Amino acid sequence: MGSPKRKISRTGNVRSGYTGLFNLGNTCFMNTTLQALFNTPQLQAIFTSAEFFKHINELNTKGTKGVISACFSALLDSVWSGKFIAIRPELFLNAFASEVCADLADKRQHDAQEFQIYLLNALHEDTNKVTKPESFEQNYDGHDLATNAEDYKARQNRFSSSPINDVFNLRTVSQLSCSICRSTSVTFEEMNQISVELPQGTYYSQLNECLAKHFSDITLAGQNCWNCPKCKKPQIANRNTKIWELPPVLVIHLKRFSLSGGTFVKNEMTIDFETNGWMNMEPYLHSKALKQKSTYSLYAITNHDGTLNSGHYTSFIRNRISHEWLKFDDEYCTAISPDTLKSKKAFILYYTNQNFFSGHPQL
Repeated sequence: MGSPKRKISRTGNVRSGYTGLFNLGNTCFMNTTLQALFNTPQLQAIFTSAEFFKHINELNTKGTKGVISACFSALLDSVWSGKFIAIRPELFLNAFASEVCADLADKRQHDAQEFQIYLLNALHEDTNKVTKPESFEQNYDGHDLATNAEDYKARQNRFSSSPINDVFNLRTVSQLSCSICRSTSVTFEEMNQISVELPQGTYYSQLNECLAKHFSDITLAGQNCWNCPKCKKPQIANRNTKIWELPPVLVIHLKRFSLSGGTFVKNEMTIDFETNGWMNMEPYLHSKALKQKSTYSLYAITNHDGTLNSGHYTSFIRNRISHEWLKFDDEYCTAISPDTLKSKKAFILYYTNQNFFSGHPQL
């Protein structure tokens, strides 16, 4: 019996952004992530073939010297060219395997969120303006939080600075307070997504409830006591974490998998999230943070169906030209109703605080 016919890229005129990606063997996790990133307008502005060379820092030894960025740019331009019904992204996969992470390119089932972390980090390092990063430690008491934040930002920019960070990174501030002496310690943190826990034992929850829980105060007690530098011993403490600075693109990861009894169990509850209006992130900002744009519009969803080791990824994308919601299932692209966006399969949500869709007024 002969080997199965190799699927090749299919040419043909389609609307811009309506091009699918062939599955190369359990690579749906890669395809859905790429579709979401290709439909992030801020990334398009950076990685078109005419622009991305300007951002490459070949002196950064942590990057790929522009290799993965070139492959990402070429595939992005091809997807938006309108000349392909579906593309076989084998050159990109091979470059990812050789330059970024071979383990995630072995044509086995993997986590879309993990793939995105590796890819964004590789694109960041390719475009990192800092050639010799200066490491630094935080030591803030929080008495003048605005000054602390400015000092941290200046140090962070000497450590890591790229257009990728400018698009995705949000900054949080966490304050620890000793229950005995009331001394405080403040730390800032950069992240390119918010991973929120889902409630257990229920079939439905709202995203704003999950975010409120994520940014609620926590008491550190028992084995988790804070080693207070003033008391010089472990003490019960309160930890308060809030957002200090929001990014243009906000990625929210719904943590559907948790370890139970040695195996990963999936939480298949339906999460209610804003799909047609603007989601307001102001309730999760620190009270002393600067006034900033805090409303976000949904433009992409990564969905997961099945179990951790045996599942399938699809993506819902709002095309920024036609404004139509599309479902990408590997090489297949079909129009869908916005009424079908919310489901127990929603895994990663992508929001932008910029109005790329006309007739969609911002709050």
